[in-house]
Amino acid sequence: MPDDAGFRPGARVRAMARRVGTRRLAIAGGAIAFLLVAAWVGNWFIVSRHMVTTENAYVRADISLISARIEGYVRAVPAAENQPVSAGDVLVEIDPTDYQARAAAARAALSF
Repeated sequence: MPDDAGFRPGARVRAMARRVGTRRLAIAGGAIAFLLVAAWVGNWFIVSRHMVTTENAYVRADISLISARIEGYVRAVPAAENQPVSAGDVLVEIDPTDYQARAAAARAALSF
């Protein structure tokens, strides 16, 4: 009897086919992993690196309540948004027609 009595015909071919199948599976898995990593890096490069996030953020602002001494409609707002202002700067111009009409009515009432 020959030395390869336990050798079955085609066993070597089947083993090689399994190895090639495993190799193809490994290559396909590596390619999928590479594509996922490339997609994540591309998303970070295009979108995420421009986003600022934090879990302990707070907002601080200096806000002052502004109210008019007289009532009326707003005619103009000469101050720009987020513009630094100082005391005495004109922030809002109020339409004077209502005030002038009331002042004229008060003068008329005094003259009687």
